[in-house]
Amino acid sequence: MRREMILNHLLNKEVHISLADLTESFQVSERTIRNEVKYLNEDGIKNGFRIQTLRGQGYQLQIENKPLFTDYLKKQTASFDTQSVSQRLLYLELLLFQQQDFITIDQLASQLQVSRSTIQQDLKRVDTFLHTYGLLLKRKAHYGVQIVGPEKKHRAALAKLLNTSSEQLSQTEAYRSFRKTLDIQALTLFIKERVTHYQIYISDVALRNMVDHVCILAFRVSQKNYIRMTGPLEKNPIYTALSKDIAAFIEAQYHLDVPEAEQDFLAEHLIGKVTVDTISKEEKMRLQAKINDAMTAIDQQYGTAFQPDEELQNALLLHIYPLMLRLHYNLQLDNPIIEDLYTRYANVFNISISFVQYLQDNEDFIITKDEIGYVAMYFAASLEKERNQKFRMYKKIGVLCSSGAGAAYLLKMKLESAFTNAEIVTFSMYELDKLRNSDCDVVITTFPLTIDDLDIPVIETALLPGDQELARLKDTLAFSAETQTSPATDAEPLLSYFAEECFTITEANNYLDILKTRCHFLMEAGYAPPTFLDDVLERENKMTTIYQNSIAGPHPIQMGARKECIDVIILKQPAYYMDKKVRLIFLLNLDKGHLFIHKEVSRLMIRIMENDTVRKQLLACKNYAEFISILKSIL
Repeated sequence: MRREMILNHLLNKEVHISLADLTESFQVSERTIRNEVKYLNEDGIKNGFRIQTLRGQGYQLQIENKPLFTDYLKKQTASFDTQSVSQRLLYLELLLFQQQDFITIDQLASQLQVSRSTIQQDLKRVDTFLHTYGLLLKRKAHYGVQIVGPEKKHRAALAKLLNTSSEQLSQTEAYRSFRKTLDIQALTLFIKERVTHYQIYISDVALRNMVDHVCILAFRVSQKNYIRMTGPLEKNPIYTALSKDIAAFIEAQYHLDVPEAEQDFLAEHLIGKVTVDTISKEEKMRLQAKINDAMTAIDQQYGTAFQPDEELQNALLLHIYPLMLRLHYNLQLDNPIIEDLYTRYANVFNISISFVQYLQDNEDFIITKDEIGYVAMYFAASLEKERNQKFRMYKKIGVLCSSGAGAAYLLKMKLESAFTNAEIVTFSMYELDKLRNSDCDVVITTFPLTIDDLDIPVIETALLPGDQELARLKDTLAFSAETQTSPATDAEPLLSYFAEECFTITEANNYLDILKTRCHFLMEAGYAPPTFLDDVLERENKMTTIYQNSIAGPHPIQMGARKECIDVIILKQPAYYMDKKVRLIFLLNLDKGHLFIHKEVSRLMIRIMENDTVRKQLLACKNYAEFISILKSIL
């Protein structure tokens, strides 16, 4: 990004630009400018330009082949435009965090080579980012803007930005060239030896991440691109000593001076890599007890059964200790699959948020969506295990087939592959009395069947079900087990949660106002409890439920429907909230403990997100009949 900005800066000037002017404009070191010019000149050999350097005067762009240069510039601009907003925002946020005083809009616009209006729009997004960390962008007339807030929260936000910046940095040519100058094997062996010396236990993956972090730190130091902290925080003596050892190694091997602020930040990063094996037996037992108590409270709050799951408790023990340390020292992990997790497992995010809150001992921690995502993965896995255990409840499955013995046998084989622990018994359509007197737990039939005195679930299926149909059978039985009702005879039981009364098309475009209006309706119509609105807004305040492609799935922080439903709102004009766009809202009002149903709604929303045609059709619906017809086509 900076390289393209330097090139455009030179292109717009007809005279030489001094090195001092460039360092001032881009707020980087002289060495950084020289390196960027070097890489640009390497590109220029094949692309019709060079940057001329004149002693005492500075730099000037010389275009030697205009068609080649124009083509190069177009390619760079196209490449830049694909990520320009996110890259510019990251650069702007890092720039603001590096300021020790106010900086004006004009100064920001000059350094990012964009207009004042663009900066003002970007600062609104910066406000949103800072809000999630409890920070404020202070504005002062004639002085500009400055980030203010507690140092602890300042570090947490900066850690997130540096992690994101490091991911982008690692892809650059400059970093790859620098990394080749490092002896990675020697660095790895040194860190391994010091980690062993301090009796710190880390995984191989954590060790590789640590080496990568040190390499990027060394690169930033070589560019004199330092982080700045406004005040000291509590230090852990072991990790402080380890970071000083690593800094000394870098200084000795590569002649790079690592400032104390960088050493402190490295120490905090290292703390995030610790494992539960590091702590004493007493501390481990105390943490186990806290996890057990938290899970008991979760089960009472959400109507779940996580506490007896010893495998889940052990997995959480391994994860929670380093998590609590990271929270304490304001260093949190990025989660590369967070958006996918957040959409697919929205049903356990409330649980994960509450679980971490139970463990916090009233400390004022800020936990990111990324970290919550890691915790949610464990609860999601436990739910999948519970779902599979519910299938084992069906010990004997009766199969009614209207075709011949060959088709019945093939269907039996299919079902045995799906229900591995069940006995599959086939009946012909003339053996209903035999079926009635059998001890089957469920009946799967290939033709419409109504037997009034048959007190077991009956599900209709295709004669030769494919993988998708077998998955539907499992989902239907899971619905039945969770709701304690007989399976719906519809092709998709989820449809029973929609109703024309709970469907609206609105001209409104304020997301929270829309939620308030629909929540009031559901409460007044007897669908939702009196706390529904407050619980929905509390959930949005903790972590918005707006997902990808303008789809939202708001729900209360704690489920407790009086009459379950999914309220659908189609927005004629998009609404924006937390810098996210919304056009289609599924407002969930479900019973306590109905996590599987919540997951099925998430799966439905994912289908809509991934299918542009269906999404456009739904947004174009004029009434409920059109909407439900399209919905049936994807269920």
